[in-house]
Parts: sequence; structure tokens; C-alpha cells
Amino acid sequence: MFLISKLVWILGQPLSLAFLLVFFALLAGLRRWRALSLFATAGGALILFVTLYTTAGNLLMQGLEQRSKACRRSGEPAMHDRARRRLRK
Repeated sequence: MFLISKLVWILGQPLSLAFLLVFFALLAGLRRWRALSLFATAGGALILFVTLYTTAGNLLMQGLEQRSKACRRSGEPAMHDRARRRLRK
């Protein structure tokens, strides 16, 4: 079960998905499946854009932080904001 959970985690990461889609696009291009190759390339580029160039990660984390009792109780910013402030000093 441990191995399965690690494999799911590795394959489920956005960067891994993008690499798999690019590899799949390369294989589809070699087999002359143009439409499938373009779809896989566009999917990989879209995954990279959403995860690396937008604030999608921060938006997803806000929901988790708002559910945290410690953050709601103290009224302070989330843990990563406090740590960032400490590093600036």
C-alpha cells in the first residue's frame, strides 16, 4: 500500500503529468498521430502554465488555511506568511 501511495503521488504531481504528456506527444508524433500529439502537447503546456505561472497553488492553499482552527482562532495570517516575515527581519 505504501508503494502504491508513493506512485500515485509521483504520477499525480503536475510536473510529472506534464512530462508524461510531452513524452506521450513525442510517441504519438513518431506514430504519425498528429491530432493526439497536438492534444498531448497542449495539455502538457496548459498544466505547466496553470501550475507554474499562475497563483493556482496559493488559491488552493487558502481554502486549507481557512479551515485550520489555529489560523481562525488567532486571526493571524497563515504559517507561510509568518515565516516569510521572520526571514525578512
